[in-house]
Amino acid sequence: MTAASRLIASLANGGVARTPFIRAAMALLALTERRDPSLLAKLRNEAMTPLIEMARWKSEGHAMPALKVLGRIAGASDENTQAAWTRGEREVIISAALKRH
Repeated sequence: MTAASRLIASLANGGVARTPFIRAAMALLALTERRDPSLLAKLRNEAMTPLIEMARWKSEGHAMPALKVLGRIAGASDENTQAAWTRGEREVIISAALKRH
């Protein structure tokens, strides 16, 4: 099992507390930087619920990594995802990721 698969399984199974959730999201942010289609598909299929939950957290430092991963799933640039956050439009990114789901 790859590192990405272990992280996705941890998120999908709810087997981590808040701090490890944040660490998992940060790791997935790094792993999705190249936007590998197979990894993004795996995330779409196995980790949407926890990523969406995390993206809705109030703290930007805690929510942003998950929101950026969702933006990558949606096909948005990191800049567009950041702009949506700044405008208070996280749900736009979340909806776009769900449409790809």
